Amino acid sequence: MRLSFLYPLMATVCAAQPLATPAGAWHGAIDIPGVALQIEVVLHATPAWSGQISIPAQGMKNYALAEVKVEGAEVAFSLPGIPGDPRFKGQLGLGVLDGTFTQGGRTFPFRLQRGPAPVVAQPALPAGLTEREVSVGQAPWLLPGTLTLPAGKGPWPSVVLVHGSGPNDRNETIGPNAPFRDLAWGLAQRGIAVLRYEKRTKAHAAALVKERTTLTTWQETVLDAADAARLLQGMAGLDPRRVFVLGHSLGGYLLPRVGQRVPFVAGLISLAGPARPMEDLLVEQMAYLGAPEQIQAESRAQAARIKALEPGKDPGGPLPFGSQPAYWLDLKGYDPVQAVRALPQPLLILQGDLDAQVRAADFQLWSKGLEGRGNVKFRRFETLNHLFMPGSGQVPAADYQKPGHVDEAVLAEISGWIHGLAPARP
Repeated sequence: MRLSFLYPLMATVCAAQPLATPAGAWHGAIDIPGVALQIEVVLHATPAWSGQISIPAQGMKNYALAEVKVEGAEVAFSLPGIPGDPRFKGQLGLGVLDGTFTQGGRTFPFRLQRGPAPVVAQPALPAGLTEREVSVGQAPWLLPGTLTLPAGKGPWPSVVLVHGSGPNDRNETIGPNAPFRDLAWGLAQRGIAVLRYEKRTKAHAAALVKERTTLTTWQETVLDAADAARLLQGMAGLDPRRVFVLGHSLGGYLLPRVGQRVPFVAGLISLAGPARPMEDLLVEQMAYLGAPEQIQAESRAQAARIKALEPGKDPGGPLPFGSQPAYWLDLKGYDPVQAVRALPQPLLILQGDLDAQVRAADFQLWSKGLEGRGNVKFRRFETLNHLFMPGSGQVPAADYQKPGHVDEAVLAEISGWIHGLAPARP
């Protein structure tokens, strides 16, 4: 689930200097109070103007632009299906685009520089660990992944990491942070093998355009997570009785569905998993983040359309992030707390108190709904945010743009819980 300005940004950019062309890659930031929200834009001149925008802090990658226009020195483009009608207006200078960005009646300055965003040096794999490339899932939706193995000899317990919302890569990269890489390396250093993989909506983004009217969370998340768990169960060097599934955010919300598909797993781990309908969560996020009333009103209207959806009927307006009715109809009546009660596996449920996206109310619903069940453990972390890194509890994008790592206490909690469980029956 993502982020401050959780809704992706709609844009319009204007340029100057008639002899220059805005075609090509651009990178820079919108200067929102408290954070420079990094963006990347690529514009194409032929056969007609088009382009994509990426907002790493929001998990947005190569989102298609619409209404791209170039008139003399001026350039305009927008993102379809996004509330608040966000737009850029600027001037093309010597290798820069400067101007103002407006959304929901609010205006912020921005600057883009010509060229792709600088490549950030990647940290080295910790000593003693090994990694190998694997493929997850089935054709035509095979997904590239990485298996991280501890030092020494197995058989080791293993964990598959299930992404939050958005087209995430295998590291669940957001800004300068890579929480899934942190989890993989940190748990492997504690004797647990970890599998992480590219999400289907990232690895097969273009192909999924044709599937958008029928896409649900099953295709987006659940089926691939189940295939990843089956892959771990059959791997040499891994204990087939100690395969675990860890879901973050949306992945935590969908854990019961994954557990239903792979009943052999030894346990389920939720990191900031919502317990309420996602449309309600989106409305709450807009209010908590102090979004302009126009945007909050649009969010409430979209939630109302979702709740009123019926098969075969037009929703009467746009749904969040350009999604289609099938996605939300599939989730109608889905209650993750109620669904997980039917599963026998042990559960570990973790929550950061400074999470600005999935709130304490969700953690309380998990706690109350599973009260009295002996194989469930709950843990809150007072100083951690949605990424389980130290946070402020305020505008999430400000936190997510600061380099950090998954807290050691979280790694210790997860590894201790896994090693403390008896192996599942064959």
